[in-house]
Amino acid sequence: MADISPSTDNTDSVAETGVKILNEPTVEEVDRTFIRKTIDFIQTLPGCNKDEIIVQTNTSFPSRYVLMISNLPEVKLSDFDSIKTLAPRLRSMKISLKNNWVKIDMWKHGATVRKPKRKLSTSTERSWNLKSIGKQDHGMLKRILNGFSNLPSLPCQFHLDVVNEPPNYYHLHITSNDIVDIKEIEEFKHEFRAFVKNIGFHFPNGLIKVTIERASASTLAAVGKRRQVVYKR
Repeated sequence: MADISPSTDNTDSVAETGVKILNEPTVEEVDRTFIRKTIDFIQTLPGCNKDEIIVQTNTSFPSRYVLMISNLPEVKLSDFDSIKTLAPRLRSMKISLKNNWVKIDMWKHGATVRKPKRKLSTSTERSWNLKSIGKQDHGMLKRILNGFSNLPSLPCQFHLDVVNEPPNYYHLHITSNDIVDIKEIEEFKHEFRAFVKNIGFHFPNGLIKVTIERASASTLAAVGKRRQVVYKR
């Protein structure tokens, strides 16, 4: 792994990111540009401590390389989507809340891009303790929780707390030791987009935070004020 971290040595300074590259990754300039821009974006996130960020690369693979960034702040799912826009040859993006890192697996410039094999998932319904939740929301929450627990990258059990925010929202605080695939989280949010409003990853506390709109939420709170248009016949 090649370390990329602050240094006062005579090394290649990356002006955009404010870090020094101790061992220049053996990749093409277009890939080094992606690494620099990604580090720069991470450093702009609220709560990010530039002095604590650790960046490493593994370029030993013949057709791909891995960028790993550790000691992250709270990161939104939309922030990972922004990183994807910088990565046209993205292979996968995975996170560990337990160990506080994100690994971005990229195809090298000029390599033949191959589509990764999808993991087979099984649909299993589990029992959930929803005694503190209104009965009108039980069905909705069970479907969402079953959908999350059936993600292929979450084979192990996880700890879940449901936090009430009356009158319209629930917040799921999830603690998992698994390595989570960001693409699976995006697909989960899309499947339950009618109720899942936001997903964030609080790396310092090791939490995945999911904001759920209640089935009983008022229409005004859910969609805001809309202008009514009346067409003449």
